[in-house]
Amino acid sequence: MKSKQINFYLMPEDISEINQYIQDKDLSVYNNYSINLNLQKLDSLLQTKILGKTSSMKYVTSKDFAKEIKNEFIEKQNYYSIDIVSSPVIEFFIPKNLISGNIIHSGRIYYIHSFYNSQNQLTQKPEVFLKLADDLFKWVKKNFKNVKLSGYEAFLISERTQAWMQATGGKLADMLREEEFRKKKSAVAV
Repeated sequence: MKSKQINFYLMPEDISEINQYIQDKDLSVYNNYSINLNLQKLDSLLQTKILGKTSSMKYVTSKDFAKEIKNEFIEKQNYYSIDIVSSPVIEFFIPKNLISGNIIHSGRIYYIHSFYNSQNQLTQKPEVFLKLADDLFKWVKKNFKNVKLSGYEAFLISERTQAWMQATGGKLADMLREEEFRKKKSAVAV
């Protein structure tokens, strides 16, 4: 399986800009889950309350690919979920509490380029979909200048996020985990 992803720390305003791009390109947004085989189409990437639950995972694609999206039944959860492996969709994970207090949580944009089908053959997704996904990735990288923070080179951190951190003393969620790890490690060493 081949895939691409952008792990990010973006502010709500940044997410709104991505949503505007999606609307300008006339793309469709779908919820991760539905109670039946029908896809749960959303008005926006920003929609969070769906079927009475808060949803962090959404999928984006062209309207032309709606019939190619496959659902799979998740028995343990008792709902249908989009099969990202074989479906021509771009996954957006936006934490339900993007910012909580002075902590910002990371999200992700992800898509699968090619996958192994049931005959164990590497199958590429449609070229039109791959162009759509690549164009979105290029747009995100171009429009959100990545501030380089040491140790966070694998994340796209927007200028707005850096400004928010400087103005509020806010931290990246992973910074806190790293600080806790160092404290535990030094406590054990004593």
